[in-house]
Amino acid sequence: MINKYQNTQTNNIIVAEQSFIDSLSDSQDYVNLGGANPTLEELKAESLRQVIDKSNANYNTFVGKYPSVEGKSFEKKAEEAYRVSADNSIPLAETRYLTDLTGGIDNSTIELRNALADAVNEKTFMMAQLETWGVLKRDEINSCTTIEALEAIVI
Repeated sequence: MINKYQNTQTNNIIVAEQSFIDSLSDSQDYVNLGGANPTLEELKAESLRQVIDKSNANYNTFVGKYPSVEGKSFEKKAEEAYRVSADNSIPLAETRYLTDLTGGIDNSTIELRNALADAVNEKTFMMAQLETWGVLKRDEINSCTTIEALEAIVI
C-alpha cells in the first residue's frame, strides 16, 4: 500500500510503499502519515521510482553475468562492433580492440573478429531492450491524466 511518509530530520514528505522506506539507510527517520489520498502527481512520482528501481535491477542482473572488466570496456567494443556491422570487411587494424580480443593483429582473422562483433551487438541489443522498457513505462506514466489510468499500468 502506498502511504505518505515524513522525514523527521528534513521534514520532506514522500509518497511510497513501506518496502521502499525500509530500503533507505535513514528509514528510521521516516514517520508513516498514512494513506492520506495521494495526488495523481505523488502517485506518478512513486510509479516512476518503481520503474527506475526495476530498470536498475534488470540492468544489474544483466551486467552481473559478466566480469566487471568486460563492462569497463563495453563502450569501446560496442563502437567497433557497430563499425563491423556496417562493413564486415573492415581491416582488422581498424578495430584494434576487437582484434586484440580475438588473438591480435598477427593471430586473428576477420571471421573471428566478426563473430565477436556479432556477440557484442547482441549484448547492445539486449541493453537497448532494457532501456526501451523503462522509457516506454515512463512515458506511459507521464501521460496519465487520472489515478485510475495510472493504477492500470503494470510495472
